[in-house]
Amino acid sequence: MGAKAEEFIGLVKAAGWSQAEAARRLHITPGAISQIFSGRTQPHPGTLNLLKYILATEKPEVLKAFERARVGGLAPWESQLLEALRGLRPAHREALLVAFQEMIRAMQARQRRRGD
Repeated sequence: MGAKAEEFIGLVKAAGWSQAEAARRLHITPGAISQIFSGRTQPHPGTLNLLKYILATEKPEVLKAFERARVGGLAPWESQLLEALRGLRPAHREALLVAFQEMIRAMQARQRRRGD
């Protein structure tokens, strides 16, 4: 999948839009969105710019977080997870961190046993 498609998909997901909602807002067909999401095609530069413009006017915090994550080398899902965690109280964040660490250790052990 190309970098522009990954950026497009990341922005749509960060905005919380479905593919149908993105198609409606960008005035393109749902099929065009589907082809971008499947990696069969790249978004037109004008479409990507329109998406960024809409987000800049309607959800500037989403666009800023996405751009900040890209500069920091984070994948879109990592950025989304961090933003969600930052919205929690510190005690809740710490509890989730402990749970995540335990789940990761368990999954790593399982992978070692299976030879994944």
